[in-house]
Amino acid sequence: MNWDVISLWILALCGLLGLVLAQVRDVLLKVAEVVQAWHEVRRSLGTSDEDTEEGA
Repeated sequence: MNWDVISLWILALCGLLGLVLAQVRDVLLKVAEVVQAWHEVRRSLGTSDEDTEEGA
């Protein structure tokens, strides 16, 4: 392996890491939106987390 191959591998790994981190960020943002929407639905239905815990 010469320096050209090593530098290309490093650039490729950095690019791949950037793509993976961007995808993870997008997934986490979508999960946060889903959780927020779920809480909004529960509030609109008039139930809360405390009601379900007391009923169990």
